[in-house]
Amino acid sequence: MARNRSTALIAIGAAVFVVGAALTFLVARDDDSKVTAAAPASSAAAQPVAAAPLPATVKVPAGKEAVAIQIPTVPGLAGYARVDDVVNVYGTFKDHQPNAAVKGPPLAKLVLSGAKVLAVTAPPAGAEGGNTTYLLAVNPGDAEKVVYLASFEGIWMSLTAEGAPELGGTPGANAQNIA
Repeated sequence: MARNRSTALIAIGAAVFVVGAALTFLVARDDDSKVTAAAPASSAAAQPVAAAPLPATVKVPAGKEAVAIQIPTVPGLAGYARVDDVVNVYGTFKDHQPNAAVKGPPLAKLVLSGAKVLAVTAPPAGAEGGNTTYLLAVNPGDAEKVVYLASFEGIWMSLTAEGAPELGGTPGANAQNIA
């Protein structure tokens, strides 16, 4: 009788485990499908929101190509960038200058102005750490710069004002010229 009772308890325990695992899976799946609403247009401060699901297709503007970069949350605009925003891309060169003929301390420099954001994927709102992936519309020369920075140096982005003109070259900033 003790043997039959222990077999029944094991069967009940296994069934509870299976049901619990299934419920956990369903709850986790439902949490991923929820979309956080954006703040109303009348709010004074911008609020980060969860990234929208990826579109089925992405329309790349004529004369451009799409390049994806993955960067940490803060250098990647901390969740404020959205599809159709325009961003500037800055490179941080830690150990050497981008031009081998120029020697000097580490440098931060504007390398790309006016890149259109085609898609954004990010960790869920409230998640600690993680990287955000941006799909940017750029010309082939700028794609090389972005790929280089993402692969070998550091990369930061900034949002631009709506309708702002593209910026020209800048001398960059380093310890010698920051006052």
